[in-house]
Amino acid sequence: MKRLVKDAAGKKVFLILDNLKVHHAKVVKAWLADHANEIEVFYLPSTVRN
Repeated sequence: MKRLVKDAAGKKVFLILDNLKVHHAKVVKAWLADHANEIEVFYLPSTVRN
């Protein structure tokens, strides 16, 4: 995510993620909170398989 923000050259990044467990980790959420003006994350909806 650091690279995405850096490469965006001052423009806000909109990142779409799946619901992989690591994407919801405390360290990720903390980093995103600290960089909310630079990056915003959207999560794909969970799917239910039969």
